[in-house]
Amino acid sequence: MERHGGDLARLVPDLGERVAELSPSRQSDPETERYLLYAAAAGLLGSAGEQEPLLLILDDLQWADGPTLSLLRYVVTVSASIPAMVVGTYRDSDLSRDHPLTALLADLHREQRVERIRLTGLPAGDVLALMEATSGQELGEDGRELAGAITRETSGNPFFAGELLRHLTECGAIAQDDRGRWQLAGEVVELCLPQSVREVIVCGVWRVSAPTPARLSASPR
Repeated sequence: MERHGGDLARLVPDLGERVAELSPSRQSDPETERYLLYAAAAGLLGSAGEQEPLLLILDDLQWADGPTLSLLRYVVTVSASIPAMVVGTYRDSDLSRDHPLTALLADLHREQRVERIRLTGLPAGDVLALMEATSGQELGEDGRELAGAITRETSGNPFFAGELLRHLTECGAIAQDDRGRWQLAGEVVELCLPQSVREVIVCGVWRVSAPTPARLSASPR
């Protein structure tokens, strides 16, 4: 804070109230002030990393605005001098061509220290583990078959799988027998999607180009 607090106060004004004798921010033209702020943020991470390596996790970057991503770009490009790992997560389905994160991802392709990992759906074994964690017990053959059915219907999407499992439990479509084993009444494909999943899908559809929702609405079920 002694070295970087004054410039960081532009980003976090409350620092002046929490840190005694905070140095004043340096005044200059907007471009220079922005560079000083970025350098201060990277310097703060570097100072903190002198004690032990850092792991900085930034979730849901698809919601970040342009200035935030610009700061992230700066930190990543100078990260060779910072003992830190930066992990950013985002949903690619929420990105458009003009989204600032799209431009950042293109720029990061040129950075040798950046690795992109594409996450896929959970396999049936992990969905079974999710079910066992929810039920608090090890499941038998019926549970494994149900896990396979849920995996097929949700493509292993963790949110969809969890919400569908909760929905099946609440509506009585699955229940425990007298031995404590979970059983499914009917087929998963015959059941309606829970409202939470429907809302996520609807929001995703309306983010795409204008003609697409109309075509989907007109498509045969």
